[in-house]
Amino acid sequence: MKTETLCKLLLDEVSKGSIPFYEGMLSTTPIDAIHDPQWKAIVLLARRLPEADRKVIISFARQAAVDSLATIFGAIDGITSLDDEYASLFLTDGDGQEHSGALQETLLRLAKARGW
Repeated sequence: MKTETLCKLLLDEVSKGSIPFYEGMLSTTPIDAIHDPQWKAIVLLARRLPEADRKVIISFARQAAVDSLATIFGAIDGITSLDDEYASLFLTDGDGQEHSGALQETLLRLAKARGW
């Protein structure tokens, strides 16, 4: 698989998997069903906010997901240091295709193209 395809698939997972999950958590999941105290606090806060402000929280979650992927990809690409050291990491998909060197740049370009 091409690096661009990998990045598109991961961004699709964020937009079609993670973000709808968060939207559901914030709006429909019964409070009693939430056992994690941090999640419960986030959901209670979100439900006190107007709809427009809840959308800001979802935008923040999307941005945090993209930033997290970009940081991991930067480490694999060798351009993000880990504890002030650059690691030599490799990502190989099931087809044996190695992805490194342009993961972070590709991901951020695709996210920007989606308006994120």
